[in-house]
Amino acid sequence: MTVFSVQAKLPSHQYLRLLGNLEKLGKWSPFDSLELQPSSADCSSLRTWSVNVDITGEKNVSFRYFICENVIGSAQNAFSIIKCGPCLELPVLDEMVGGILDINDPTWCDGWLLSDIEVYLNIHDASGFPINLFKGDCSPDSETGKYVIKVMAMDMDKGQRCFSCRNASNVNVKIVGEYNCTVENQGESGVSYDPSKHYSFVTRVLDSKHMVFKVEIYLTDGTSEGKIKTIGKGFIQPIDLKSSCGIIDVGLVHKESPVGSLQVEYLIIKPLEDKFLHNIEDWTDRNWQNAGRTLHMGHRGCGSTFGSGRY
Repeated sequence: MTVFSVQAKLPSHQYLRLLGNLEKLGKWSPFDSLELQPSSADCSSLRTWSVNVDITGEKNVSFRYFICENVIGSAQNAFSIIKCGPCLELPVLDEMVGGILDINDPTWCDGWLLSDIEVYLNIHDASGFPINLFKGDCSPDSETGKYVIKVMAMDMDKGQRCFSCRNASNVNVKIVGEYNCTVENQGESGVSYDPSKHYSFVTRVLDSKHMVFKVEIYLTDGTSEGKIKTIGKGFIQPIDLKSSCGIIDVGLVHKESPVGSLQVEYLIIKPLEDKFLHNIEDWTDRNWQNAGRTLHMGHRGCGSTFGSGRY
């Protein structure tokens, strides 16, 4: 019996799974992967995650760890892959395989869609400031004052809110600035909106027909006291997401009165329909081929780059 035992710090709604090239490791099919069990329920520090597999003595074993979440409306054993670890190889398998997982290492890549759907709600000012309010007193009154945006996913079929729980996918925020990109959990208070950046609110669901996204906008004065004024809230319903991508204006209401609108650009990413295409063994090699030699074509209007040769 071989024990796969690793240490990793994960939030309470995420967990680890194991996948490899052997039949008992799932044969690279994520649907047949093995779930690792944590040593404790305390997610504030490193925990030991382990699973026992009867494959001791096997040779030339390759495997990966990946981070998962259960998603809204999921049946038993339905999960969403958030991050994939690098492929690890062992010439001979011992009785114990261990280590510490650094999930922030660049060798860990973004996840893999199985039966879930990934929804992006993008807010930016590429085509003008996205927040359009009827009342002039709803604008920041100083350079430190900012709008705060919060997005929550709600499964109306089950009447539950998708937020920080094991049986739901979090709404994370991808913030793209001029020089960097960060991914964070928006938390209970939402995120401050900076017009110079691009914000993508991302979540995963199993059935988009029952999903409603609640958008709330607040105004903060930027002081240490953090005084917050409610501007309004709106809802993005399934009927608004008519295709795989588009732009919608979300009406904002406060105290039963319309106060303005928020422009949202959405993108819906669906998984591969053929289950047999879900093979994580060499997906980077199959889908991202190395480019051949490049050809310098010159610049339009600058004549021939290669002397007498023209291309």
